[in-house]
Amino acid sequence: MPSGFILNIRDIRGFPVEGRRTKADRLVNRYLDRYRIAASADPLLGTAFLGVTNMMDPPTRLMAGGHILRVFRPAKKATIASPA
Repeated sequence: MPSGFILNIRDIRGFPVEGRRTKADRLVNRYLDRYRIAASADPLLGTAFLGVTNMMDPPTRLMAGGHILRVFRPAKKATIASPA
């Protein structure tokens, strides 16, 4: 997976783009949405997310070492931030 893949997928979400989104695009977007929420309550996920978004680590880091299980387990503190 190229290092800019995740950022590119996230960038096109809010802009009109010709063509259809693939199932892979939708799956990655849903996973990253869940990852961000889980990362707000889990320091291990948060550190990995920052490493990838700052291009210090490869995107595959977001799926390594049990991260997928941590993303999909019920979170006790993770919530979507609401505007103040």
